[in-house]
Order: sequence, then C-alpha cells, then structure tokens
Amino acid sequence: MVTSRRFRTLACLSIGVASLAIAGAGGAQVAGGAQVDCGNARKMTRLGNPATRFSAPVQSREALIQLFETARIDVELLLRQAGWAGDPNDLFQAVRRGNVTRQTFDPGQRFGWMFFRDNGQPTLRSDVCWAGKAGFAGWEVQFTSRGQWYSMVIPEVCGNLTFLAQQAEPVCQITVNDPAGRTCKDTTIAIDATGSTGALTLEVLTPSGQRRTFGAAEASAPGRWRFDSAEPKGTFRFTVTGRQTTPRGTTLECRAETTAERDCEPPCLPGTPSIDLTASASSVEPWEEVSLAASPKVGDCAKIERVTIDGQTVAPPYSQTKSWGMPGSYTVEATVLDNFGGTGRDAETITVTECRTKECKKRMKEERRGAGDSGGWVLRPFIGIVNTSSDELFESFAGGTDRRRYSLDSGTGFGLGAEYKFRDWFGVSFGAFQADADLHLELDVAELWGMDKDSLSMFTLFGGPTFHLTPRRRVDLFAGPVVAWSDFGSADFSTIGVRVRKDFESELVLGAQIGLDIPFRADGQWGLHLGTIYLDSSAESGEDFELAVDPWMFNVGLSYRFKH
Repeated sequence: MVTSRRFRTLACLSIGVASLAIAGAGGAQVAGGAQVDCGNARKMTRLGNPATRFSAPVQSREALIQLFETARIDVELLLRQAGWAGDPNDLFQAVRRGNVTRQTFDPGQRFGWMFFRDNGQPTLRSDVCWAGKAGFAGWEVQFTSRGQWYSMVIPEVCGNLTFLAQQAEPVCQITVNDPAGRTCKDTTIAIDATGSTGALTLEVLTPSGQRRTFGAAEASAPGRWRFDSAEPKGTFRFTVTGRQTTPRGTTLECRAETTAERDCEPPCLPGTPSIDLTASASSVEPWEEVSLAASPKVGDCAKIERVTIDGQTVAPPYSQTKSWGMPGSYTVEATVLDNFGGTGRDAETITVTECRTKECKKRMKEERRGAGDSGGWVLRPFIGIVNTSSDELFESFAGGTDRRRYSLDSGTGFGLGAEYKFRDWFGVSFGAFQADADLHLELDVAELWGMDKDSLSMFTLFGGPTFHLTPRRRVDLFAGPVVAWSDFGSADFSTIGVRVRKDFESELVLGAQIGLDIPFRADGQWGLHLGTIYLDSSAESGEDFELAVDPWMFNVGLSYRFKH
C-alpha cells in the first residue's frame, strides 16, 4: 500500500495487459534483484496508461458490480473471443451477489488471458505473466458454470477481467443393492458410487436412526462399500459426498443420495440390550472401597458378548471393587455388548469426601509427607494468542528527510510444554513455542509516504522451576519463573521503491508462567490446560534499533499425565 501527494494523481494507472509494457526477452527482475520465471508467457512489467485500461479504478465491491453492469456487452463479446465455454450469466451473478475477495498477486503469476482496450475498443491477449516489481491488488471471483469451477481476477486499478484458473466440478452418483428379500438371510447392502470423482465419503442412516460415515479407506474397492445391518424393516438412506480442492484452495463438493426400503422377517428381533449398575455407597472417604454390581439384559435371540465396569471387562457375576485416594466426584460407567452389535450403558457417580476418620487423616498426612504425586511427566501441547506490549519505534535518517515508524501487532502461535514433577508441589518445566505477529513499517521520504508489513516470527525455548499451589487437588494450579531464549528472525519491507530489511538478534530473557490443569476425569490422564507465559523481551537489530515486545502468550490446550 503506497500513498503520497505526487502518487495520488497516478492512482488510476491500470494493471491490465494493454496498460502494461510487454517485457523483451530474458527474465524480469523484482525488488531485491530476484528473477521472475514467466516461461514463454508475455511479461507485464509496469503499471500502464489510462488510455488502454478497461475501466476506471475499481476500489470497492459496489464499483465492481457497476463495472459489470455498464460493460456487460463488451465483456460478453470478449468472453466469446476467448473461447470461454461457461455461461456469462453465472459470472455476472457471482459479481452481483458479492462473491468476491480482495487478493494480492505476486510477480510470476501467470494468467490464461486478460481483457483490455485498444484505442477504446475491447480486446484480449492470451498467456500473460505479471513480472512487475511488486504484487498488484485485485478482486478474485470464484464461481461455477456448466460443470466447471472458474477463478477470474479484476485488478483494482484498471478493471481488466483476467482468467486465472479452471477445474471440473466433482461428480457424484450412487446405486445400492439390498439382498435381504423377505427372509433377511443376507443383510449386507452393496453401495456403488463408481463414476463419482473427488475424495469420496459415504454416510448411512438406518431406520432406527443410527448414522455411520465411511471413508475411502473403508471401501471394498474404489467407490464401493458394503454395509451390514440386521434391522428388518424401514428405510435406509445413503449419501455419497465428493470433495475436491481447487488450485486456489477452495473446496468443491457434490452430493448424491438414494434409499433402500427393507421389509423382511428375521427369526427373531435382538432387541436393545440394557444394563443396571448399582454401588454399595454413593459417598465415601479416600481409599474406602465401593462394591459395584452390574445386571445386564439382552434380547431373547441375543447373547452377551462383553460386560465392562469402568472400562474393564468383568465376568459373571459382573462385579468390581474400587477406591480413590483423592477427594472429588468420580463417574463409573458399565456397558453391555450383545452378539448383534447392540450396546447398553448405565453409570453411577461416587463422591469422595475429605477424610473424616482418624485412620484416613493419618494416611493422607503420610501420603503428603512422602513422595506424593512425584516422579511423573506431564505433557502440555497448546495453541494461543500472543498479546504484544510493543510501543512505536521511530528512526530518522539524512537530516530527518527519511523517517521510519515501526509497530508490532498481536498474533497467534502454538507450542509444547513438558514438566517432570519431583514432588507433588515442585517440578521443572521446559518447552518451546512459535508465534507470528505482523510488524508494520511506515516510511516517509521527502513528500512520499508508504507502508508495508511483514510477519515477525518468534521462536522461543523456555524452562524453569515450577511450584504447584494446589498439591494433591484435582485442579492443579502452578506458577514459576522461566529463562527463555528467543529468536525473532528477520523482516523485509518494500514500499515507494525503498526496501528495508531488519535482521533481529536472538536474546536470553527472563519471564514467568502460570497455568491450570483440569483433568477431564478425577483419575484420568487427559485434561484441559490453560495458562500464560510472559517474557521481558525485545526485538533488537543493530546498536540503535530496539523494539520492545514483552509478549504475553495466552494459551489453551491439553494436558497428559504419564502414569508411573
């Protein structure tokens, strides 16, 4: 983005093919001397003149809609000249509905063709390549027409319609064969989606409301699946979905649906299994045992395949004894599985109170005095928001005629932390995170003013002691100081013909962290992790450049405690 008193009078310059000089043989250069590879395409190297642009600058969606309304006849004429096979009405409707996004197209971007005007007359040129010194801004229109997906571009400063990409839409078709007949002897349904294109998935909805989804890996052959269901009556609904990704990252999707009606008489109906779980007590002290008993039931023609209590398979008489060493609320679930694949579930909630008896209090005291919750690893993957506390930094050169102002936005990042707990109240943490934030440069040279931004990538390794403030509690609150090594990489800016590069130095800084681990289950290994990390850091480049960063990394993720 560039603005200045002198450049405002040139704001109507076109980016179209006719308004761009066609480069001669040899590669074109962009800022910094890099070569642009355009192959055999016609090279466009500079912003052109108003005499050959297709329209006045198109700087809003409203202006784009107006352009397509007023230039409809010319656009349709040039589409026919280009041999375009789509329906022009689909293009105009996409623009009218505002299905456009503002994009920047870098040097080296090739286009199939581009519209422009020659002495006022609409014309086009094929196989062109943008080889200017910097990218140009344009409106991208993505739409489908006559079985094809298209991407077209309208540069902001000229309105020259440009062909960018094309891809066939995915095709979906489906047939099914259910051989159940009147006897339900064969209940395996064959689903055939051959002829469909794209990445295929199949969704099956049974008469009882059960929904299953299958991917390509579960197909018996490409586009073919087999689904077995003992349900004797009702409507099975099958939906195949095909997805393809376009060169512009858009996902195209098709769907085809069909049904199969079944009305057969099996020897008997398995019914829905059920189970009843009872506990000898609903409230106990730590380490006090609770007896759990399950009573499963299945249909007349079914048999019990497996019964579990708290995830463990149990044999008749289907009972189990459990105890817990920490206060909290614990849910125990029992399940039954029959030979038809049916399942039943029941659950009991047991509350473990604080110690009431002398024996319990004595044991708890001994547990806390000993190693307690020690010798265990905790892993904490997380994502987060980086809130920088940077101030603006100014540079001035050449007697004040070259002035620069830098500012840093907040951003996002991800990381991984780990801790080894020596005691239930003390451990050592270490980890790393990567965060990205936009660094802005405003450049003021004489009467010219411009701005640019680049992503500042901060990679940090940190470590330090960790103090747990709620030892032997379900919710683990911890905090501690950290020592961190941070590297900010580099940033490149290019505006009003001036390139500025900053290579930032790595540094060793102090900081602090505070976090909270909340297990999903009182005795489970997985939990929710919330936390923040603060670093007293700055981005330094050379002797006189120091931009205060002081980031706060507010993170959310998971915690996993390894059993020991």
